[in-house]
Amino acid sequence: MSRIVYLPDGWSCNRKPIGQTQERPDYLSIDEYPERLNEDIITTWTYVKDIKEWLEECAAPMDDNNIIKHFISNYITYWSEIRSKDKKYMDILEKHLTSKEEWSNINEISKQVENLKNQWIEDFDKKIKVHNDNYFWGARYSKQTPYDFRWGIQGSGWDDMCFLYYPYVNGLSIWGRNFSIVKNKYKAEFEEVFKDEFQWIDDDADYAMRLRGESFELRDDENGLVWEFHNNTKLVERIIEVIEKFTYNRKVFDLFKKVNEDIRNH
Repeated sequence: MSRIVYLPDGWSCNRKPIGQTQERPDYLSIDEYPERLNEDIITTWTYVKDIKEWLEECAAPMDDNNIIKHFISNYITYWSEIRSKDKKYMDILEKHLTSKEEWSNINEISKQVENLKNQWIEDFDKKIKVHNDNYFWGARYSKQTPYDFRWGIQGSGWDDMCFLYYPYVNGLSIWGRNFSIVKNKYKAEFEEVFKDEFQWIDDDADYAMRLRGESFELRDDENGLVWEFHNNTKLVERIIEVIEKFTYNRKVFDLFKKVNEDIRNH
């Protein structure tokens, strides 16, 4: 008999999937699928208990040197640490939330913190935008991806060759979708134009180069990134310095344009 496992984002097995999630999606056949799932086939599991026990059962027969067993162990440890930290914070909150007014206040604070995060992201975006309308544009990729900033030549699109600041991968870098197709042809030219500030990335990915020294590749969570955007003056100053240096350079414009055309012709 088929079963569906429901994984809530909390710890409680008492949480149930909402009614809408049990209804048949419009794209599925009426003849083959029921209008609504039978609740008897839905089992609620949590990461910290059920998934943990299931993974331990899977790992038990494995040899101690098995890399999968080490991966499972690390995964279980991660969730245990997350649960311990969350429980610590909740215990602290419960000690302080002794009235309805305090409960309302902390919810208001939470809402204002979210507003502040959005404002800090917008401020960072404005600070690092390029102003050279003759050669380059600079913009955040979208409101839904607040950690993706690009600078490309005028007339190019989001996926063409650009300076890219994406904190999680290579930091400040030079990238273009499908650049890997022509990458080997341009190593010498890129190194000649950008040798003072960037170093070549010698692999088959679409990244061409990354900033020498501190590239500002960050591993923080969302909150940590926003803090860096607002408080790390070195990050802002260095990005502005590098972007202004190269987006006013005709050689850079011509190189990006040539590569874009080469990729399109493949």
